[in-house]
Amino acid sequence: MASVPSEKFREIYNFAFVWAKEKGQKSLALETAIGMWQLLFAEWHWSLVDHWCQFLQLKHNKAISRDTWSQLLEFAKTIDLQLSNYDEEGAWPYLIDEFVEYLTENGIVQRPRN
Repeated sequence: MASVPSEKFREIYNFAFVWAKEKGQKSLALETAIGMWQLLFAEWHWSLVDHWCQFLQLKHNKAISRDTWSQLLEFAKTIDLQLSNYDEEGAWPYLIDEFVEYLTENGIVQRPRN
């Protein structure tokens, strides 16, 4: 788990989705979202951001919804880097569940056994 982002960072992060999406669109183009995440998480370091972006390019290749955008910050803020406090039954968007699977299946993260 990274340090908790400031309220100002959270405001900027949430604003970035609205600012970066194309006018009239509800979702953010994948390449735009990836660029924004790399920029934003350079400021508030989340060490899984490169894996997240790679996962999206390999497995998702679609636009990013506002829900996924906002929940990713919550995920980065609350789930530790070993995913030991990740609950598969939790209310994460499907894409984040798939990301956790990707991390464990590819040996990027070794989740502790319960």
